Amino acid sequence: MYRVVLDNVEIGWTLLEQAEPSMGVVGGKIFFQGEVSLYELFLEHCRSHNVTINDLDANLEYIDTQCIPELRIYSQDGSEIEGLGSHINGMKDGGYDVTILGIPYPFYDEEFPHHVAEYHARFRSTD
Repeated sequence: MYRVVLDNVEIGWTLLEQAEPSMGVVGGKIFFQGEVSLYELFLEHCRSHNVTINDLDANLEYIDTQCIPELRIYSQDGSEIEGLGSHINGMKDGGYDVTILGIPYPFYDEEFPHHVAEYHARFRSTD
């Protein structure tokens, strides 16, 4: 389980269950722990911090952002999962995902060995 922190405030957690190891990418659904909707939280944050919003639909509470510098993801031991940046996308009914881009090796391999093993297993020969 990984803590999701925005502006130094813990807003939820994620399992970082999605991955593309060849590109140093990992992501997952955010399990929110707050009163305000994630849509409103991220919309307000992006507007007040001049973060580009790629797409937005208020009726669906859909948001897709560029990287949010103040968005941080921490492992259970408290270390930050650092990459080139983290962004959010999703909608109220389907949930919101966080994606961390460009996580360097060897850190990626050490933190996410299960994702790396699954990736390599996909390309093994069945001979």
